[in-house]
Amino acid sequence: MHYEKEKIIPYKKRLFTPRWRFKSLLKRNGNYVTVVSLSGFLKRDDITIIDTIIDSDLKTGINRFIVNFSNVNHIHYKDVNLLLLIKEKINRHKGEIKFVVEKPYIIDILFVGGWPFVYNFYPSERSAIDAYRKEHSLTWRQHVHNTYSGSIEGND
Repeated sequence: MHYEKEKIIPYKKRLFTPRWRFKSLLKRNGNYVTVVSLSGFLKRDDITIIDTIIDSDLKTGINRFIVNFSNVNHIHYKDVNLLLLIKEKINRHKGEIKFVVEKPYIIDILFVGGWPFVYNFYPSERSAIDAYRKEHSLTWRQHVHNTYSGSIEGND
């Protein structure tokens, strides 16, 4: 049996344009999300690489992550507990992780491995990014003094 070599590609995606001023709600680098795109057969060592990427970004203040499993062929169900540990670490930094999962096979493995968070799964990277934008907009709206304001820009 031949497995495609795994690839792990991290990059940052800007969630908010610079014209938006959310200084009171966003931490340093809070307008970015780190996207980690994966492919191939993921092994335990690969998940530790993902953990290292997330650790590094948490230190710079980035606390929103998307892990894209779209091109993943297989992950062992016993390694899902490592993803749960990563989620706990992100929670301690008041962050969030979302998964892009297209294949029902991978979703089944994540559930069998113990991942209980159905709402963290998205069909595309774009939908996961849009969910972050929507969540932030709703949080910002809750903190607005004038709830009838037509502007979504905060004041300095």
